[in-house]
Amino acid sequence: MQLLVVLTIAILSSFAQAPAQDWQDVRSRFDAGKFAEALVALNSLPDRTALYYYNAGTIHFRMGQFGAALAHLEKADRLRPRDTGIRHNLRLAREALARQLGAERIDPASTWLEATAGSAPLDEIRGVLGLVALVLSFFWIITYLKNRSLRRTLLGPTGIIGITALLITFAIYVAQRSSDAFPPAACIEPLQIRSGPGDQFAEMARAEPGQKFRLLGHSARTGSDEWRQIRYSKDGIGWIRSSGLLPL
Repeated sequence: MQLLVVLTIAILSSFAQAPAQDWQDVRSRFDAGKFAEALVALNSLPDRTALYYYNAGTIHFRMGQFGAALAHLEKADRLRPRDTGIRHNLRLAREALARQLGAERIDPASTWLEATAGSAPLDEIRGVLGLVALVLSFFWIITYLKNRSLRRTLLGPTGIIGITALLITFAIYVAQRSSDAFPPAACIEPLQIRSGPGDQFAEMARAEPGQKFRLLGHSARTGSDEWRQIRYSKDGIGWIRSSGLLPL
């Protein structure tokens, strides 16, 4: 299976404000196989849209930098969900990094709820289930008006289905809230995770490009470096340089 390598110049009007010739410069360098130069040209553009992250991820993939590719493509996917081109390249990058790093190391920090919230279209699922519950509520009203028994209404087939839909909707809401409380960020360069904000603190682990961590809300500045506190495993908490993180 080949990577989709066509830079989507045709949709510039809906994504980017940069002059078309700037994007054409990126495209010409990419087509010539000068991927490092194409990346430099791309990074010189001011806009950070889904198009930028898609193209950056695609270039990193062609350079064999699967971790950085996955990070940028996941950012593009969050900015523009359900885009088939982004999803295709994202899947290829994730598969390539899983072979290189190990699938279990890509997202070591997320709980089951957080991982579910990040990988499933929960807003759409919640909307569908809410619609189902709304339709079923009309059947509940009709059934209740006929038999005047709340117990029979709720324990009937439509009642059980409706209650189940409401419970699932509530569980999805909890998953989204859990994910929002500790937002994800992807590592885009090799970094050390330390016990505190600064190089003087002990190294606790190493972060590889493409790995996803959870931001805990605390930050600190040491000299010219800004540090963020992260959860880097199910029970591991440390500090990492912000410059090497891409918030998702």
